[in-house]
Amino acid sequence: GPVKNSPLIGRAFQVGLERLQRLLAREGVTPLNPLLTNADTGCEYLCAVRGEASRLKAICESIEDTEPLGRLFDMDVLDRYGEKLSRREPRGCLVCGAVGKGCASRRLHSVAELQQSVKQRLEAGLLAVDGERIGTMVTEALLDEVNTTPKPGLVDRNNNGAHRDMNRQTFYNSARALREYWSACFRAGAETAREAPEETFARLREMGLAAERKMLIATDGVNTHKGAIFLLGTVCGAIGRLWS
Repeated sequence: GPVKNSPLIGRAFQVGLERLQRLLAREGVTPLNPLLTNADTGCEYLCAVRGEASRLKAICESIEDTEPLGRLFDMDVLDRYGEKLSRREPRGCLVCGAVGKGCASRRLHSVAELQQSVKQRLEAGLLAVDGERIGTMVTEALLDEVNTTPKPGLVDRNNNGAHRDMNRQTFYNSARALREYWSACFRAGAETAREAPEETFARLREMGLAAERKMLIATDGVNTHKGAIFLLGTVCGAIGRLWS
């Protein structure tokens, strides 16, 4: 379409670039002479790397095929001879999902349809990315809390304080079990943002009760994060309602 760049597009592009750089680093691959362009014609990233072209293509395809925003990314790999590597499996149409280039070559969908599909994918993808980030941040906060030392009378890295039924491992198990809950609270807030706050809270209440049961299973019946489930779950829901 006529619009190649926007704050929404730019943010999605940055997410894709961060994913790519993280996977390259995991493979021990360092980008050489990177060139980043952010213009009216769109966002582009170009770099040279020392590595096996087929392996690099597999990394790019894994992002395109599994990430929430992956369908909107176009990550090309050229080998040392300048030949572009092809995908193992063709991707489907952005609008109807049909595999191949038939829709584009025959112009079966209008520009307006394409723009609407892309906008929906951008918003849904960024919502998923932000939900994942919320889950990570709250989990890290819970782990930071239990590891803060000293905390007289409470579990910390030195001892179990006044508690005999819990230790740091109990808190670790609970934090892992609750990780998805925070993301779900964020999504619930976003999904009910146009409804009354009471509707959001009603959903959070049911989710919180389920999270408590999950916590107790992970801790063999010990209450580690019941207060956090209520307080931080409510905060995550509020962030979701304010998400834009």
